[in-house]
Amino acid sequence: MGSAEDNAETEALGFAENSRLTTAFVGAVLEVLPGCLGVVWGGQVARSPEEWLKQSPRAFDPFPDHPYGLWMEIVHYVSGKTIGAYTSGLSAFVGREIEFEVDGLDQRGVTVRVANASSYLIANGLDQNFKSWKAYKDDNENVGAFLILHRNSRFGIGPVVSFSSLHDRAGRLKTYPIIPASIARHHPLLIMLSQVGLFDPTKAENQIELRPDHYVSEVRLDSLDDGLSGELSKILATDGYAEADTNARRALARGDIASARSFLLPWAADVGRLQQAVQLALFLCDAFMFMPAPPRSP
Repeated sequence: MGSAEDNAETEALGFAENSRLTTAFVGAVLEVLPGCLGVVWGGQVARSPEEWLKQSPRAFDPFPDHPYGLWMEIVHYVSGKTIGAYTSGLSAFVGREIEFEVDGLDQRGVTVRVANASSYLIANGLDQNFKSWKAYKDDNENVGAFLILHRNSRFGIGPVVSFSSLHDRAGRLKTYPIIPASIARHHPLLIMLSQVGLFDPTKAENQIELRPDHYVSEVRLDSLDDGLSGELSKILATDGYAEADTNARRALARGDIASARSFLLPWAADVGRLQQAVQLALFLCDAFMFMPAPPRSP
C-alpha cells in the first residue's frame, strides 16, 4: 500500500475508498486470526469479530448495501418525552454527525431513520436532499413534517445535520426574550429608543422559541447577557449617535415624537440587526441562552 502511495501515477484514495479497503482487509485478518476480541474503528465504534465477519464481505458493495454499520454508531438519548439520537463516526465521511430529535417516534423508528440517513450520506455526501432549511414530510402521520438544518450540536459533538420537528406537536416550545427586560430597563440606548417607540422587548422580533428540556435550567447565562450589553454599548458609541441623541431629546421636549424617531431610526435598525443575529446564533447553537443539558439515556 505504501509503494502505491509513493507512485506519482497512482491516484490517492479518498476516505470512503480507504474505509472500504481497510474494512475488507480487516475482515480477511479476522478470518486467519480467530482469537481477535473485537474491532475498534476510528477510536469511536467497536464491533465484535462475528459482526465484522458478517458485514465486511459487503465492503465494496454500493449504497444501500455497504457496511456503514461498521463505521459509525447511533447513540440514543431522551429529551423530555421525545427519543432522539446522534451519530458517532459519520463526520469522518461527510464532515458532520447527525442529531435527530423528531417527536412521535419510538426508539426503533428513530434508529431506522438515522441509519438510512447515515447510509445515504456516506454514499452521496451532503447533496440537494440534505440542504439546510429543507423540510420533509415523514411517512408516519404521527410524526408530521421535520426540518433539516446544518448547525452545531447542542451536545458539543461539532457540526451536525439536525433533524427536528417542523411544528411543535408535543407542546415543548416556550418563548423567551432575546434582549431581557433587565437590560432593556437600564441600557441608555434602549431606554431612548423605547421612549420614541422604536424598541419594545415584548414584540415578536425580540422573542425566540426554545425547548426548556434542552437545558439544565432556565437561568440565563451571564456570558450571553454580557455580550448583548457590550454590543449595545458599541452601537451607542458609534459616530453620530451623541448628536442624534441630543436632537431627539430636544424634539421630545417640544413634544415632537415623529422628529425624535427619525433622528434615532439608524440606531434602532442596528439594534434590530443585533436581535436577528442573536436569534440566528441561538437557533444554530452558535450561542446559548441557557446551559445545555447533557444527553440522558432512554
